[in-house]
Amino acid sequence: MLLAVTLYTLGGFLLAPWLVERTVVKRFAETGRTASIGELRMNPYVFTLDLADFALDDSDGTRIVGFDRLFVDFERRSIIDWAFNFKLIRIDALAVFDERFDAFDTRLVRLATDLLPEEEGEPAAEEDLPPRAIVQRLEIADARLDFLDGPADNFEGRVGPVSVDVDDIRTLPDHAGSQTVRIQINETDYLAWRGDLQLVPFRSKGEVELRGREVPNTRRYLDYYLPFDIVFNGISADFAYETWVDEAGLGLSLI
Repeated sequence: MLLAVTLYTLGGFLLAPWLVERTVVKRFAETGRTASIGELRMNPYVFTLDLADFALDDSDGTRIVGFDRLFVDFERRSIIDWAFNFKLIRIDALAVFDERFDAFDTRLVRLATDLLPEEEGEPAAEEDLPPRAIVQRLEIADARLDFLDGPADNFEGRVGPVSVDVDDIRTLPDHAGSQTVRIQINETDYLAWRGDLQLVPFRSKGEVELRGREVPNTRRYLDYYLPFDIVFNGISADFAYETWVDEAGLGLSLI
C-alpha cells in the first residue's frame, strides 16, 4: 500500500508534468512552431494543474500566443457526472497575435489547419458532438488581441485589455446553463450579456448591453473597406435575442 501511494505521488507530482510539457512542445514542433513552458505543476491529490509563462512562436519566430498563467481545477466527481468536470479554469494575461495575409488566410487559421488536419477518405459524421464537459467557472483576466491586416495597408490594431467571467458552461445534450458575461474593454467601454446557453443542440436566448465611445482606430479600419465615411461618436445599445441551429440552419430573432 505504501509503495502504491509513493508511486502515485511521484508520478503525479513529477512524471505527469514532464509528460504533459513534453507532449505539448512536441505537438507544436510537429507543425513547425516552437512552444515553451516556464513552469508546470500538477497536484494528483486535489487534481489541479498550474502552468506558468507559456509561449508559442510561429515558424518565423513571431509570438502568436502567450499567457502568464493557466490554472485548472479538475473535479473528481467527473466519473459520477460522466463528463469532464472543471471547478475552475483561469487564464491570466492571455496575449494573442494574428496576421491576415489574404481573405481567409491568417496565422491562426494556419495553426488550426496544421493542428487539426482533415482526414482524407473519411466522410464527416452526421452529428459530431463535442466531448461531454462541465466548466463551473471560466475566468480570463487582462487578455488582449493584437492583429496586423496586410491587405489593409498593414493596418495594426489591438483589442483589450479584456476580462471575462463565465459560470456554468456545459456541452451536455439538451442542457442549458444560465450565464452572465461582462467584457470590460477599458474604463468606460464594455459588452455585457446575460441569458441561457445550450450547446448541444445549439440554442441561446438572452440580453445584450453594449457601451462604447469614440474609437478612432476602429473607424479608420472600417473606412478602408467601406465605400462611405463613418461618423462615430459612441454607441449605446440594448437588445434581446434568441438564436438556434436546426435542420434549416441558423436562426436569429431580435426583440
